[in-house]
Amino acid sequence: MIFFKEKKRNYTQDNHKDLKDEILFPPELLEFLKSLEQTDGHPLLFAFEGFNILKKEAKNDEELAIFLLEDIIFSSLYTTYCEQFFLELNKSDLNLVSNFIQDFELKSPSREQEIALQVEAHTQYILNQGECEGCNYCSNHTDLNNLLEKWNEGAVEYFMELYIGMQTIQSFFDQILYDYLPDSPQIVRKLSLKTIDKIRDYLMKMSKEDTNI
Repeated sequence: MIFFKEKKRNYTQDNHKDLKDEILFPPELLEFLKSLEQTDGHPLLFAFEGFNILKKEAKNDEELAIFLLEDIIFSSLYTTYCEQFFLELNKSDLNLVSNFIQDFELKSPSREQEIALQVEAHTQYILNQGECEGCNYCSNHTDLNNLLEKWNEGAVEYFMELYIGMQTIQSFFDQILYDYLPDSPQIVRKLSLKTIDKIRDYLMKMSKEDTNI
């Protein structure tokens, strides 16, 4: 999940400049992102729209915090599936990209059901102060300890910022998958763990700079 990766990988812009083989946001995708800036389809706009919906639906600040937590975990799991899909495509026949995308979409209901089960289990782990009586996802609970610490601190602004960042990443990954890839399948050759991390880092930084909740 992305908030786990941030802690482990700890990339910064200065670190990138020091690398011999600089890890770059693929320029084609950066241009695609910039083309969305003057449209209603910019991923950051989707993130803010989602946040405003949650604020309206929440009865109080406590419920809003839980909504944010659930959606953060959902987005993190979903984008991890997307990342794995991009990496698999990188090893595949480009002529079959449209078929792979169609298959990914057909599996959406079962995938989202599985994600929902994980979200419920992970959310309960955090709300129960890191205690779990036993579930199918216990082996991944410890990855949530950094998030648990922030939850116990009552760091509401942290969860607001993280929500906006994760929703931005989720939206842009979807746009790459369904809007960009079908016409430009060759982009998958530039999608590695390092370049995907760079995209994540860029979007997270962009969302923090533009967040005004």
